[in-house]
Formats: sequence, structure tokens, C-alpha cells
Amino acid sequence: MPEQNSVFQLPSTIDHDAWLAYWQGQDQPWRTEPEIELQRQEELSKLSDAVIGYVFRSPVLTKRMNDRRIRQKKEPGQSQKDHLLEGYRTAIRANRQLTVVLQNQGLSDDADRFAYRAKVLQRQVFRIRGGRSIGQYIFSLFLDMLAGYGYKAQRTLLAYVLILGIFALGYYLVGTSTGPAISPLVACLVSITSFHGRGLLPGGFVPSQPMAILGEIEAVIGLTIEVSFIATFTQRFFGR
Repeated sequence: MPEQNSVFQLPSTIDHDAWLAYWQGQDQPWRTEPEIELQRQEELSKLSDAVIGYVFRSPVLTKRMNDRRIRQKKEPGQSQKDHLLEGYRTAIRANRQLTVVLQNQGLSDDADRFAYRAKVLQRQVFRIRGGRSIGQYIFSLFLDMLAGYGYKAQRTLLAYVLILGIFALGYYLVGTSTGPAISPLVACLVSITSFHGRGLLPGGFVPSQPMAILGEIEAVIGLTIEVSFIATFTQRFFGR
């Protein structure tokens, strides 16, 4: 059956969609990235003994593995959802264990990549669980979009500039239509002041009611972003 074999053929490119279809065909939907190059696999394989040693030296991880074996014996029949969740949890554990080993080896960049991947996989667990976990999924997605869980600071800078620009445009348009009319520069200053909730407005400027409403909305958004940004980076650098 040539058509079926083509589904499982290893993609020869780095096309994301091709690899996604490949892993789906392999019944490994938690994997979305291209397979690691052979040279990189050899480098990581040298760390496998250290990973295994770390797992079996850790009483907490050993207890979790034993508890999971006992739970599987009590519940031999697994639904498709349980099987999928177990696959994601296994991938999360592997990424976290590699993160610890790579950090101990001084490979911080590689460790950050696996740590970020573990958080992305954890978000998928929240999504699959559904119910009360939907709130955790939405909040996790927000942290990823905002700062990549502390590993992609450029996203925060982009969100900051984008929000300032949108609200500055709003102040300028509101001023043009309802008054008081302001210049683009003054609109930018008002946006920055509203976002941070502090600063000095241009002398003699009194915002209209629509501008004041926009300012309150931007202040709430700014406070949310600032708190989330600080909490995310604090957890990353001091919560290890």
C-alpha cells in the first residue's frame, strides 16, 4: 500500500506541516518539531546516562514512577484521552529532566529550549483535560503570547509597543472627532502615561470623557501586563 507508507515517510524538509502530519501518523501528536539532526542526537545521547542516573537518584521521581505503575495496574483499560494525556505527561517529564541535566552541564541555551517546550506541552494537557483546566489553559496561553514563559522577552517588547501604538491612535482619533484635538506626539505621551499609570501629561491638557475611558482601559491592560511580566520572569530566574 504505497499511499499508506508515504504518510509515515520521514519528511526531508523542515516544513512544519509535513512534520506535524508525520508525527500524527506515528500516533505521537505531542511532537510537532522536526526530528533532531543525527549529530545532535549523538550529543544528547551522551547525556542519557546522566538523565537516567538523575531519575533513579531522585526519591520524588522514583515515587512518581512507582505510583504510575500501580495506577496502571489498577486501571488496565485506558481511554483514548487517557492515552493521549499519558503521552504528553511522558514528554513533559523527559523535557524537564533534560532541562536539569543540561543546566548542570552548563548548556543554558539548550536547557531553556527544553524548559520552554515542557511548558508548551503542559498547556496542551490543560486543553485536553477541559473543564476547570480551561482557565489554566487560557492563562498559560496568555503567558506564552506575552513573554514565552520568560524565555522569549522580545514578545513582551512587541506587545508593549503594539498596545502603546493602538491606544495612541485611539487618543488621536478621539481628539480629532470630539476634542480636544492633540498632535500625534501628545497622543503617544498620553498613551505612555496611561499605560504605566504615572508620569506628567503635557501642560494644559485636559482629556475628554472618551479619552479618560480609554485611559482607564489602557491602565488596566498595562497593570496586567506588568504584573504578568514580573511574575513570569521571577518564576523563571528565581523559581528553579
